[in-house]
Amino acid sequence: MVKFVKDVFSKGFLEVQENDTLSSCLSHFKKGLPPALPVFDSKGIYKGIISNKSIKRSSLDVSGTKVKTLMQ
Repeated sequence: MVKFVKDVFSKGFLEVQENDTLSSCLSHFKKGLPPALPVFDSKGIYKGIISNKSIKRSSLDVSGTKVKTLMQ
């Protein structure tokens, strides 16, 4: 059985911006998406990753805290 990359991987993925709030990430996670999201800056350059676990473990205000605070 031969598998092609296009059959295994999706063509798109969700991403967040480093200046988005943590609450925007949580809304993505609640939809059952992967446990981590890539983070990009305003120019589209990859900056890191943010996980659902890191947000849940923090005691930060998710409505006012920016993604760049917790991204790795």
